[in-house]
Amino acid sequence: MHIKPEFENKRIMKIRRSDIKKWIQACVDKIDEKGNPKYSFGSCLKYLSVMKSIFHYTARLTTFSLLRMHHTKRWCNNVL
Repeated sequence: MHIKPEFENKRIMKIRRSDIKKWIQACVDKIDEKGNPKYSFGSCLKYLSVMKSIFHYTARLTTFSLLRMHHTKRWCNNVL
């Protein structure tokens, strides 16, 4: 199961909960050539965990960047 084919052309801020739910449901619904589930429930949870980690990491980076820009701007305003 790969994240890239589903989300490679989407900006991370444009990905919604419904997109993630649809992607995970597709993972759960996949069936192998013998008619068995292609991915176990545990595997699907692991993929969801990876997605959550990506979003949390991105949120932290975005917050850090915004705080740094804010403090730099305040510093520049005080100096000038």
